[in-house]
Amino acid sequence: MKLSSTILVLTAAATSAMVLQQPAKTKVAPWTPASWRTKESTQIPVYPDQEALKATEERISRCAPLVFAGEVRTLQEQLSQACTGN
Repeated sequence: MKLSSTILVLTAAATSAMVLQQPAKTKVAPWTPASWRTKESTQIPVYPDQEALKATEERISRCAPLVFAGEVRTLQEQLSQACTGN
């Protein structure tokens, strides 16, 4: 019981000492299916056959999405509820 009280006091002290800062305002370009190509890549393999790579990217672009829009909306709603403590 004494340990729980100590943890609660320490947690309250640590929380009151936190300073929240607004994130720096940065200009973000709108997302597009090809916008990833403008980002720095640090761990991307070098494909020797660029034609095969292009053909594969085109084939993948015609496939169904891995995550459906409804799933994304549901996750956003669940995260929103979690952030508000619900």
